[in-house]
Amino acid sequence: MQFESIHASFLDHLRIDKGLSSNTISSYDRDLKKFAMFLSDHSLKFKALTEDDISTFETSLQASGLSSSSINRCISALKSFYKYAALEHDVINPMQSIERRKLAQKLPKALTISEITAMIDSAKRVGDIISLRDHAILELLYGTGARVSEVVGINLNDVSVPEDMLNASVTVKLRGKGSKERIVPIGSFAFSALQEYLVRTRPSLVEKRAGSSVETALFLNNRGTRLSRVSAWQIVSDAADAAEKKVAILFLISALGAVLLIYSYIFVREDVWFFIPVMGDTNAKQFGIGMGMAISLFFIGMGAIQWARTLMPDNEVVAQRHEFRSEDADREDFVATVKERAGVAGLGRRPFIKRSLGLALGLAGLSPLVLLRDLGPLPKNELSKTSWKAGTRLVTDPGDRPIRPSDLEVGSVAQILPELAPGQKRTLEDIGKDAVLLIRVRPAEFNLDAERLSWTHEGIIAFSKICSHMGCAVALYEQQTKHLLCPCHQSTFDVTRAAKVIFGPAARPLPQLAITVDSEGYLVAQQGFTEPVGPSFWERSS
Repeated sequence: MQFESIHASFLDHLRIDKGLSSNTISSYDRDLKKFAMFLSDHSLKFKALTEDDISTFETSLQASGLSSSSINRCISALKSFYKYAALEHDVINPMQSIERRKLAQKLPKALTISEITAMIDSAKRVGDIISLRDHAILELLYGTGARVSEVVGINLNDVSVPEDMLNASVTVKLRGKGSKERIVPIGSFAFSALQEYLVRTRPSLVEKRAGSSVETALFLNNRGTRLSRVSAWQIVSDAADAAEKKVAILFLISALGAVLLIYSYIFVREDVWFFIPVMGDTNAKQFGIGMGMAISLFFIGMGAIQWARTLMPDNEVVAQRHEFRSEDADREDFVATVKERAGVAGLGRRPFIKRSLGLALGLAGLSPLVLLRDLGPLPKNELSKTSWKAGTRLVTDPGDRPIRPSDLEVGSVAQILPELAPGQKRTLEDIGKDAVLLIRVRPAEFNLDAERLSWTHEGIIAFSKICSHMGCAVALYEQQTKHLLCPCHQSTFDVTRAAKVIFGPAARPLPQLAITVDSEGYLVAQQGFTEPVGPSFWERSS
């Protein structure tokens, strides 16, 4: 007999004698057709094959891209085929010493309750009556534990609804492998979804059926015939992807917001304006930067919330507090726990979420780096310089009026800036470094070394107004205690001891400006500041 005739009789044997399902028989048929193609390509006769020929067939399957499990299925089909052919048609069996490939054993990854709930909820879409069928299938799969092939094989008369539903359950007859039947109860959620499908969706699908015959299948496709196993699997797959896609879409919107921010900052001109109702005329550059940042941060947060609500497990984890530095064993356990929770969160099996989250976080993190361009070039030694130099007059702020020692009484304070040259304009950056407080006390109250004392004039002493802690304005002076106070962080400086820090977080005294008087009797600087003013910075040497 030829291979084709034995092939056909073998399939009949599986169907009649073994009672295998049509899906299983189809799998055998596909694998044997691959084998028949191999025989034709290599001009081999199936009755005279050797073990080397079978090994060549395995190699060809691997070269075609099949996985080890698929190759094992083909080998199993050939073993059964040749065993049948040897018994029924006296064919030499070359498969007796051929062994299946060893596969790596992997633990199944079960879905969490949150993931299953998200799948079922995503299948039901507003305004789409076909989605009611998909929702009913998922509820039935979850509620009964049935296989996909069993669910698509359900007929209308397989669903049994008792008259007294308070004391009895709705049941469904399932046909499993080998045509074995079992009766399974249906839960309330699955029955409710099934009722909605039967009332709203199935009648419209029946109308699409060609011909006058009655379709007994419970679940129908768009042509009004029984839904296939492949189509049902696609429904399950789409539902599994739907929740993941919602999270990924939120992350992608966040990434677009970051792109809008970067584009607006780099390419939109500062003189472009447009009108927005309620807001009025709005600068396009500032609007794009603000809106882009808002979209980026908001949708990252929304994506994380949606991910946590729908795809992450909702069980509570309690961590006991310990000393700050854990033991090495505890630290190793922590690393193992982080890896485990990352697996539970589904990052490993959700590449779409992982990539979209990485894109959103990457662009959101890039945005501040782009905005750093506003800080201009590196300051180099500019932070160490001020406008003060020898002979610079002290003028009042505001007013720019030169000041004489007689203008200050004991206990008084004046804010001072350096006098500008004709035509020169004062900038905010200059004011931020040049501001000085001029204070007059009784000379006998000073507790200074000789050098510092020589920087004063008739009890008048000058200090930078910029706090050495965070750069705030030292604005308060207590006459009785002779203390200067920074109101922001409560740093307190003693005027009589060269502004030494006596309280608060400031690390250094306020820089002192050496002063004297010129030939006209006006107060002038002996020299510039001998140290940088304000808080610490990278290039500061002291």
